[in-house]
Amino acid sequence: MAEEIISLVKSSLRSVGKKEISVETPREEKKYFPSLHLDVQQLPELAGYDVEDSIALIVKGVIKSHSINEGNDQQKEESFNIEIKKIGLVKKK
Repeated sequence: MAEEIISLVKSSLRSVGKKEISVETPREEKKYFPSLHLDVQQLPELAGYDVEDSIALIVKGVIKSHSINEGNDQQKEESFNIEIKKIGLVKKK
């Protein structure tokens, strides 16, 4: 069953980076990614990993808020706040 979940997750992964104007160099676009802060009490399997190591997670959460903003340029921005209820590391070292 775990292999089925992993293959399903792999087939639906997408990049979540968002291009925005860089604060450091205002004329340059930079890709920003959402981030998640966890400690080893929340996910002990992270112990032993280093900065820039690539990992895969499975997350189960609940949508806590949803907003839609329409700017002056008629561009619609939709965002969600998700409370993470369960999380697991797919691939261990």
